[in-house]
Amino acid sequence: MSIESQIVEYVRVLAEQMPAGTARSLVHIDTQTIAGDDCTVIDLPGEFDLVVGTDFVRGAGFRLFKLGKLSFKDIGYYLAAANASDLAAMGARPVGFLDVLRYSKDMEFQQAKEILDGIHEACVEFCMPLVGGDSGGYELPVLSGTAFGLCKKGTALLRRNGTPGDYVYLSGSTGVAGAADAYFSNSCDGQLSHKDEEALLAAWRRPRPQLVLGQFLSENGFSRCAMDTSDGLRASIEQLSRASGLAMEVNLTDVPVSDLVRKVAKIRGFRDDDIYDLVFSDSVDFRLLFTVSPAVSASYEKNARASGFEIHRVGRLTDKSEPCTPIVRSATGKETPLPGIAWDQSETPTYARLEAQIKRRKSEND
Repeated sequence: MSIESQIVEYVRVLAEQMPAGTARSLVHIDTQTIAGDDCTVIDLPGEFDLVVGTDFVRGAGFRLFKLGKLSFKDIGYYLAAANASDLAAMGARPVGFLDVLRYSKDMEFQQAKEILDGIHEACVEFCMPLVGGDSGGYELPVLSGTAFGLCKKGTALLRRNGTPGDYVYLSGSTGVAGAADAYFSNSCDGQLSHKDEEALLAAWRRPRPQLVLGQFLSENGFSRCAMDTSDGLRASIEQLSRASGLAMEVNLTDVPVSDLVRKVAKIRGFRDDDIYDLVFSDSVDFRLLFTVSPAVSASYEKNARASGFEIHRVGRLTDKSEPCTPIVRSATGKETPLPGIAWDQSETPTYARLEAQIKRRKSEND
C-alpha cells in the first residue's frame, strides 16, 4: 500500500474516533467515503446530502506549464475543473468553491490574477460559485481547492455500490491528456497539425468535468456506483473494483480510442497492440467510469442517447473470479491483465516508464 493510501485510510480512522459533542452528533458523516470515494458525503437534516471534495494540483509544476504550453490562467481553470470533477463523480450539483493560492516571492500580482481569472472562468461555466478561500506567501506556489455540492439524500454515486452482473460504462475516450504529455515533453511539436496539437492541449487547458452526466445518473437512479478517471483508466478500474469487492471484466474492443491517441502512439513508435497501454495509463481526462444494473441498462442507454451522452459499455462486474482482480478480454477472447501504468508518486514520467515497458515487451516477443 502506498504512503498516500495509508494516509487517507488513517484520516478515515481518525474521523471515526471523533467524540460525541462534535458535528457528528448533529449530522451523519459517511466515513467510508473519506477513504474510498472522490468526495465525503455528509447526511444533513432535510432532503439533501452535502458532498465535499478537495484537490491540490501541481499547477506551475506541470511539465506542459514548464514547456510554455499552459498559462497561469490555464492552471487556475484546471484547479477548479479537477475539483468539479470530484463532484461529478458523486452525482452532485455544485453549490460553492473555495480556493487556496499561495504565491512564491518571485510571483507577480499579474500572474496570481491570471490564476484567479482562470478559476473564475471555470466556476462560471460549471455554475459553481467562488465563495472565498485563502491566499498568502510561501516558498513555493501552492494551488488547492475545495468544492461543495448537493445531491438528493441517498443518491450519491459511491465506488462501493457495484453489484455482481452490473454493466460497466465509460463516458468517453481516455488517454488524450497522457498523450499530450508524451507528445510535447518529447519535442514532437510540428509532427501533428496545429488543430490536433490544440486539441491535445485542450485536455489540460480546458478540461471538461462531466457534471451533467453525473447528475443524470444519480437523479434518475440509473447508477449508484461511479468515479472519475483523473488517475487514468487503469487506476479507476482497479479502484472501483476494489471498493466494490468484485472482479471486473473489460472488453478491450469496446473501450473507445481517440484518433489523437492513435496519432501520438504512431509518432512515438507504438505498435497497434500497444495503443491500449496509452489509453489505460495515467491521464487526467476526467471521464466517468460507472456501473448500471442490467435491469435498467436499456432505459439508461435510450435516455442517455436522447440526452446526447456517449454510450460505451466496456465490461461488467463479476464475482466469478478472484475478487478485485480486473482483467481485459481481447477480440479473440484471450484474458490478460490490464494494460498501461496507473498513476503513482514516481518521479519518472508515466510515458517514459510506459515506453520502456513496451520496448522490453517488444524485445521479449521478438
